[in-house]
Amino acid sequence: MARTTARDARMSTKSATVPTPYLPLSFFAAGISALGLAALALALGLLTPLAILHLVAVGSFATIAMGALYQFVPVVGMLPLRGIPLGFIHLPLAIAGTALMVWGFTQGAFTVVAAGGILHVVGVLLQAGVLAATLRVGSPAITARGAALALGGFVVTAALGIAIALGAGTPSGGALIGVHGMFGLAAFFGTLIVAVTFRLLRMFERFSLEPRALWLEIAIAATAILAALLPRVGVPLLAAASLAFAFNLGVVAKHRNPAYQRETLLYALTSGLAGCVAVFAALAGAMEMAVIFALWLFVGTAVVGYLQRIVPFIWWMRRSRLEGTRNIPMLGEMNETRLGHAILALWVGGGLWYVFAPQALATLAGWPALIAWGGLIAQIARPFLLPGKTPAA
Repeated sequence: MARTTARDARMSTKSATVPTPYLPLSFFAAGISALGLAALALALGLLTPLAILHLVAVGSFATIAMGALYQFVPVVGMLPLRGIPLGFIHLPLAIAGTALMVWGFTQGAFTVVAAGGILHVVGVLLQAGVLAATLRVGSPAITARGAALALGGFVVTAALGIAIALGAGTPSGGALIGVHGMFGLAAFFGTLIVAVTFRLLRMFERFSLEPRALWLEIAIAATAILAALLPRVGVPLLAAASLAFAFNLGVVAKHRNPAYQRETLLYALTSGLAGCVAVFAALAGAMEMAVIFALWLFVGTAVVGYLQRIVPFIWWMRRSRLEGTRNIPMLGEMNETRLGHAILALWVGGGLWYVFAPQALATLAGWPALIAWGGLIAQIARPFLLPGKTPAA
């Protein structure tokens, strides 16, 4: 009896550190909707390139990343999430900020773009307060702290973007564009993707290299900052850090248990390889190719792939508390492997087409991206639609 009571207490403590699923899922819904709009806009030529770029980078990928942080930090740190109502204030600020940015870029109204950026900064500062309050108690995992610190990269990126928008057409505004992009793609997204990748590989591949994540996060963040400020020194170092990340993904691939589903690893490997290509393209001076590989194939592949694991996990945790683990589908049943492979092929194919197709045909890349988005919707809807198991008589 005492043993059962102790076990129940441990389970209750663990459940208390799992945040409400509706906060991250709300961010995911907003980000996924923005991704579909961006793919449609690219396919039909509805928006300017800068509007589509920011709809993808900020309205979709960054919004999804913010939602993931609300889930990742308390779960990995094994701490209850503080200030949850502030998270629900953050979301409308992010949506409104994205809408203003897209409209501003479409109309050439850069003060409106700056206003949208300010709304995003306010929302992220609210999130930083939530995560700081969460991490203040106890001694959470270092990877949780590292992921939270990635928000610093976003704030700097947004501040630089606001300065560029306010100084549009001036030499000072133009000089900041490369720094703005490097902070966003490497210091924010790169740092966060490293942290999330090793946690997901630990969960779904049953092989852990997570202790190395801290050093890789530091390396990516430090070299990204250096690359933004001193490109000739920092970009080669960022390339070395990217190769170290890819090498560790290869170690996981070598030692993984082949009995487990391999979607998470395939998405991680593709994302890591694309990140390396992006940095080496920057080294070669092919900056447009570097940006597309970094945003579409490094960040985008990780986001599209990891959502197919994170969403089922969040909802599985919710259903297991309500219905019991024996009466609901297993995590492996919540993902359709063949659909996951098809989404990966379509997403990567669209990105490669955009990079290498003639410029007049580049917008056709929006169609495979749009089909991949539809597959993603079908995939992440499965956990919510699969019925529970009928208990044995």
